[in-house]
Amino acid sequence: MFLTGEENAWEETCAIITREKHLHVRSVRREDVSRDVQTIVKGYRFVKVLTSWEDDKIFALGTQSANNKMLLMEFALPRPEGEVEVTTLAPLQGLSYGEEFAATLSSPTDERYIIISTLRGTIYKVVLPS
Repeated sequence: MFLTGEENAWEETCAIITREKHLHVRSVRREDVSRDVQTIVKGYRFVKVLTSWEDDKIFALGTQSANNKMLLMEFALPRPEGEVEVTTLAPLQGLSYGEEFAATLSSPTDERYIIISTLRGTIYKVVLPS
């Protein structure tokens, strides 16, 4: 089973991806299940998710289905019964599906960005739209 997840303190929720396309959003507080979502995101394979502490955005690294070229994507924290609309932010030239990497969301100033580093020593910095 493939699993990646990230906590979002602002909404007190946790976003988890299983089997590359199953999105689970769960409340951190067990008594509040009103925000719990379980859906399949069609057309994409996700390998890493990052959540913003400042808004309801979820950032994902992955590919479109039947493609090996990695992309940085975003979507809003879905509501129950809602569709997930994925927006591609940037292609990650040279990074392929299956490569090992680490990613972190940073916002030390007004500029928010994601840093991605690979085992080959490549570092990507993607500035996020405000």
